[in-house]
Amino acid sequence: KNIVFDRSVDEDIDIFCRLHHECGLLDYSAYARLRFLAENITAELPKPDLVIFQSPRLDVLTTRVIKEGHPELIVDNLERQVALYEEWFSRQDGATIRIDNSACDRETLESLFGLAAGHHS
Repeated sequence: KNIVFDRSVDEDIDIFCRLHHECGLLDYSAYARLRFLAENITAELPKPDLVIFQSPRLDVLTTRVIKEGHPELIVDNLERQVALYEEWFSRQDGATIRIDNSACDRETLESLFGLAAGHHS
């Protein structure tokens, strides 16, 4: 049976928690506790058969994030977030696919991934 995750625990820790720690929103003690919990949770989960990483170019991502009205903190740290994603993706030791979705509009992405997840109307 195939299981599909939209996010992973290690992704959240390696990218978002780390970024929040670097930005001063998460102190070292809290960050260390979250890392410890994530390592324990990850040890109990099956390894993925395939990791699909879809992302646009930084300029396209910036435009999308601004258009969606995300907070300034997110916009200001997009370049660092993308760098953390690159580090995370490079450490994946199984099968991987990278998709550049720069040329896709939001409606196309929602349609594709809505259908893939079985949430179509």
